[in-house]
Amino acid sequence: MRNMRKLASVAILLLLSGGLTYQAGQAIAARVNVQSSTLVPEALLAALANAKASPNRFEVHAWLTLKQVDATQGSLRQEALSIAKNFLQDTPGARTNASSIKESVHARQQPNMDVVAVTGTLPGMPGSVASVLCATLTYPNAPVQTVAVIRITSPYEKQTNFLTSYQRVAQVAREVTAHPEVNATLIGSVSRELTATTRMMLLSSAMNHLYVNRPHVTSYTYTSVMSGESSLGLPNLAVGKGMQNVQMAAHANSFTHRTEILVGSPMITVEY
Repeated sequence: MRNMRKLASVAILLLLSGGLTYQAGQAIAARVNVQSSTLVPEALLAALANAKASPNRFEVHAWLTLKQVDATQGSLRQEALSIAKNFLQDTPGARTNASSIKESVHARQQPNMDVVAVTGTLPGMPGSVASVLCATLTYPNAPVQTVAVIRITSPYEKQTNFLTSYQRVAQVAREVTAHPEVNATLIGSVSRELTATTRMMLLSSAMNHLYVNRPHVTSYTYTSVMSGESSLGLPNLAVGKGMQNVQMAAHANSFTHRTEILVGSPMITVEY
């Protein structure tokens, strides 16, 4: 395990320096544990650093399919509180401080959805919001599903908060279901309004540093987006006929004269 962590650290350092070819990135990925709890956040930090953007906030969340039944409000509440007791605690196995948890039970939001949400603030992370949402989805022409979403949103204060938040979400999600879908998004900005051409150059450079081969590109007047598959062994998401494990966007704000830079794996999960 120590060797795996060392290889992952070397990969990130080489990301920052641009010292790997695409094939070399694949070779390192083959030897690094793809379930490493620091590889994803470190890769996102490397991409933002390459774009010369200062991080200011992040989101980590996991989508879990719990069962194929229509759960009652009572069972949703019990499920959400059970996950929250493990999620909103200082360390694994510690007792949860009940005063730090705020339970919010919502009535039926619309004819095809029941929702129960439990929220709290993580110890040592002021301004953070940690939440567990359990819902039953009963859409027409689709199987009934009871799902859970585990999420942390927080201002970016230091790297360790981002790393530990990803670790916490991934760990709790894997305790609930064997194959959770874990996403992380890091948001930063540069102190100028970038043109479409400059945005594309910035994103292209950052995606090259993540060893994304032939990214999909979309560009509008104020927003440019690139997505694709990195060779570094990040978790994949099936998109159309291909795979994606990283997405990056640049949004120019004509009012603040700044450009917001977002990078997510396997995709960006916040609005921009």
